Amino acid sequence: MRIVIAVAFAISLTACNGQSATIDPATPSGTAETTGAAAPAPETGAKMADSAAWAKHVPWNSDAAEVQKTGSGVEYVVLASGPADGAPPASSQDAEVYYEGRLNAGGPAFDSAFERNRTETFPVAAVVPGFSEALQLMKPGDRWLVYIPSDLGYGARGAGRDIPPNSDLVFEIEMVGVH
Repeated sequence: MRIVIAVAFAISLTACNGQSATIDPATPSGTAETTGAAAPAPETGAKMADSAAWAKHVPWNSDAAEVQKTGSGVEYVVLASGPADGAPPASSQDAEVYYEGRLNAGGPAFDSAFERNRTETFPVAAVVPGFSEALQLMKPGDRWLVYIPSDLGYGARGAGRDIPPNSDLVFEIEMVGVH
């Protein structure tokens, strides 16, 4: 049930009495879900999620040696690093990323820019807190698997039919650029 972000943003603003809202990375701009059909297979040469990393790290194991932790509860594994002189986005900027999101409990991706074979650009401050925090730690070229506990994701409200309330999430994020 993907809808245009502008509509979701307007509804969120109305529901929050004009207070700031978050943009759902699971609801990319310019797309609408019209059927329950599976996404087409990626084109040859398409960006792909790292299936080996997903198999190794999900369900998430916070005690794995390669897991890095932030003070908030976000955890991540570095899959690839960009140039050392790259700069992460500030909360006032937009981040261009490939990403795939899944429930930590298992199951297929609830959203994937990798599957669409196109990047998505999000205002860093407008996504859920855990996603925003991860983006602000990443520099272009970085590719991470990121664990977001429910309270830094969608919490008790969940998100549509694909993300139940109180769900811990895992995202694979590749930072493409900062705008």
